[in-house]
Amino acid sequence: MRMIGTGPLHSAASAKGYVALLSGALLLLMQGCSKREEPAEQKAYRQQLEACSEQLQKDPLVPIVGGGYLDTRRLDFNATTVRFEDGQCGTDGFETSFYWTGEKIVPAGQKFTGLLPGQETPKHWRRLNVAAQLGNQRMGRACQEHFDPKKCVDPKHKNPGLPPTWPEERIVRPIAYPGLEIWMPVDGYKKDVGGIYFVMKDWPRPDGTPREVNCWHLPGYDPSAMTKKDLEHLDFGNRTLPCQVEGWDFSFVGGAARISTGTEALRDITPALQALQQYISGSISRER
Repeated sequence: MRMIGTGPLHSAASAKGYVALLSGALLLLMQGCSKREEPAEQKAYRQQLEACSEQLQKDPLVPIVGGGYLDTRRLDFNATTVRFEDGQCGTDGFETSFYWTGEKIVPAGQKFTGLLPGQETPKHWRRLNVAAQLGNQRMGRACQEHFDPKKCVDPKHKNPGLPPTWPEERIVRPIAYPGLEIWMPVDGYKKDVGGIYFVMKDWPRPDGTPREVNCWHLPGYDPSAMTKKDLEHLDFGNRTLPCQVEGWDFSFVGGAARISTGTEALRDITPALQALQQYISGSISRER
């Protein structure tokens, strides 16, 4: 089991190449230099992490730091974050991918999809890349009993986003994407003009504010120059342009995640995300 970061999955290959290049440059620079001794405290922590990593590979039920377990048998990956905190060995996050078949969520691995080597993924399947952060239940309970501003999230904190309602005359409902709306800018609420932000009108957050799917880097589309009629007839067709759902718009039992997908998934993104939320929640348990 290896340690991972929280960036989008599609950046993994380039990151590996960069790391290899950087490692080679460092080796050249260090030739002829004396080897520095690793500080004892740092060495001890590294050894704890290595032992923790080996321990986590032995059981498909991986402990979550702060309480609970992640059932890796339901997921297609061999990597979670590795943490050693307050004497506990466990994880606090993972990255993996799924497919939405139009009916259900399937982890993106051969043993789950049933696809044979070399067999193409069905064109109507939508890929959803997940970078998840798992919550610390122990810390959450402690913060409820005693608020520590250095460790606890401010209970008055509000996630970024739009208000629950929007002027009707500034709402666009794209014909090609049922269930999604585009809320055109109004005074006080400006969005990055480099992207298009879709509101999932039938699936608000628990507090009633809207969830959004953000799509950007859209060659041939200039949102700032598009009229209401242009947006109403917006259709990306089969093009795969990047879209993302931020963690404050996608939570599940025990955590939250950033979801990366493409414009081809917009036609049924809401049921896909609802099914994904249920699937990930079912992969987390309080007890063994």
